Amino acid sequence: MKSKAEISPEIAAFEGLDNTNQSVNFFDVATYVPLLLEQVASKKLKWSEKRQNVQTLLFGKIMQYFPRIALSQDSKAVQSFLKVKSDDGFDVYVTQRDAGLSQPAKLSDLVGQKTVLTLTNLVAVTDPKTQQNRLVAFGSIQNGQEILGRHFYEEYKDLKDDDFLQKKPQIGTISYISDSEKPFIRVDYNGLTITTTPGRLGYYSDSFPFTDDLKVGKEISFLIKSVVKTEKQIGLNNNGKEYHFSDDRRKNLSGTVYALNITRKPLLTAPLDQLKSLYLSHALCSARIAKIDPIRGILVEVVPGVQLKGYVSDKLRLKFNGQYFDQMDAFFHTPVSVQITNIEPNYETNYLNGRVVMTDLPQGFARETKPEFLM
Repeated sequence: MKSKAEISPEIAAFEGLDNTNQSVNFFDVATYVPLLLEQVASKKLKWSEKRQNVQTLLFGKIMQYFPRIALSQDSKAVQSFLKVKSDDGFDVYVTQRDAGLSQPAKLSDLVGQKTVLTLTNLVAVTDPKTQQNRLVAFGSIQNGQEILGRHFYEEYKDLKDDDFLQKKPQIGTISYISDSEKPFIRVDYNGLTITTTPGRLGYYSDSFPFTDDLKVGKEISFLIKSVVKTEKQIGLNNNGKEYHFSDDRRKNLSGTVYALNITRKPLLTAPLDQLKSLYLSHALCSARIAKIDPIRGILVEVVPGVQLKGYVSDKLRLKFNGQYFDQMDAFFHTPVSVQITNIEPNYETNYLNGRVVMTDLPQGFARETKPEFLM
């Protein structure tokens, strides 16, 4: 048995600790505002109490989630808390009720995301180690989101038609991708979470899926088209529908929701413009095998939405050494290097007819297929 003097700081810190309790007292785990930043925090709070505008906002990153916290030693009521590390350098605690009207069912899913918030209170507590008064900061993500959303709403509410195209492109970070039957994307932007569809962020198809382009953590530029203002009622979600589960804590939330409608397409080159450039310049480009049809043969998708008939070059035929393209290539949309030889508008079908010569497979690409026929 080591003496007290021989015990390491790590052992001393955890000696006698018990985490089997159902709840923890908030001030036992809360961190204080650093002494050098107390004046900064106090000014922020005073400013926030006097005015509700973008100058009062804090920005930060959600670092921790506390599931069962009691605000006092005697309290039996427990709450969920988020801990936000503000860009100003001090921690701000946010209750589930103040965590925003668009919060997910699992509050813990917010950990790691950037957010906007306002300071709502500074509570003075006694530090048991020094017996000095220290400050613990509390804030509201919902209030911050409403202030920032209202700012954008006022800026965009009177725009007409394509006026948004004259606005400055914004930059956000993809935070979540749902590749379900009805896919959607979440984009973090200035502390707001924007939910949108892949079709608003680019030009995609089965051969060129959005998952090849959009990745979690990727920064994207976009334009804000409009801002929609709605009122969330108690008992209903942001879409005005009832929650699936009666114990969903979000049903007790109410307030104003500002939804940003965004698009990335005006900042990208449209597929038909790409196709015209490739055709006129006789450029060699990368394409994907879209279909293998018993009658029409190999259909190659050069740009999303445009399929042209593909022919295998002598060079690629020799490289295959007796192997053939088959339905597995259509299923996996095998990439091929092609050159467009002809494009003609078909006014009867209202589609483009054309031909491409498949010259090679991309360097380093290995086909996993059992070939059956070659066109």
